[in-house]
Order: sequence, then structure tokens, then C-alpha cells
Amino acid sequence: MQNFSKEQFLMYVKNKEDSDDYYADAYDHLVLEKKWFYWNWGAAFFSFYWLLYRRMYFEAFVLAVLAAFLIVFIASVGCVINFALV
Repeated sequence: MQNFSKEQFLMYVKNKEDSDDYYADAYDHLVLEKKWFYWNWGAAFFSFYWLLYRRMYFEAFVLAVLAAFLIVFIASVGCVINFALV
């Protein structure tokens, strides 16, 4: 990020339809203030829906498959442990 000037960065990321200074503020936040970490509560608590909203369909699919696998795995381990204790 530091190899690019603010104008080059804005030319790369900004659409012609953008009238606000969202990307300019993001550049200032990242480069000038040296804050490289963003936190998104929506992504943290509603990951699957956030991924769909951001049109990251493959990542949402992978997350759903992993969640289903974890549910099945935890349930099967619980059954095995329960059966072993009886």
C-alpha cells in the first residue's frame, strides 16, 4: 500500500459512479493512520449471510459445507462417547 500514492490508489479502486469519499477515507485510515485492522460485526456474527451479501458464493458454500461437516462430526463423536460410557 505504501508504494502507491493516494491518487493512484483512488484511480485503481474508485468507480466513476462513486461520489463520496469512502475510498479516500479508507486510504487515510490504512496508510496515513497506519491502522491495518478493520472489524466487521456483521461478518463476525452472520458470516454466511454476509458472504452471500458480498456475492462471495463459493466462500459461503465452503462455510456451509464445513459447518455441516462439523455438526455431523460433533454429533457422531458425541454418540460414540455416549455409547462408550454406557
